[in-house]
Amino acid sequence: MKRKLIVLFTVMLLVVGMVATNLFAYSTTTTQPIGSVYNESLYPKIAYGRLNASTGVAELQIRNANGAVVASDVYPAYPQNQDYTEADCQGYTTKYFYVRSVTGDQVSGTQTKGLKNYPG
Repeated sequence: MKRKLIVLFTVMLLVVGMVATNLFAYSTTTTQPIGSVYNESLYPKIAYGRLNASTGVAELQIRNANGAVVASDVYPAYPQNQDYTEADCQGYTTKYFYVRSVTGDQVSGTQTKGLKNYPG
């Protein structure tokens, strides 16, 4: 019984930790890094992200290792853009996420990011 409780508690901490690492607050007037994802698989996956802007007009950028922007999309506070920005992420590579103020004004909110398998 004690072992089952320890396993259950460990799983709960793991799930809470995964959710916490995928939701970050941002607040900037310039461009700021907001995280990265690493594909630890041999197979390609899709890196994805979305901003939930609460103020301002923000751009989400996905960059590769040399800093080149490979995908981006604009997320205004209202109406909110519900689309995900996506980019290919080959095996054993990292994609980096940045948020940028489009107008130079203060932007803030939260962001979601992660990796997913290709359909099929």
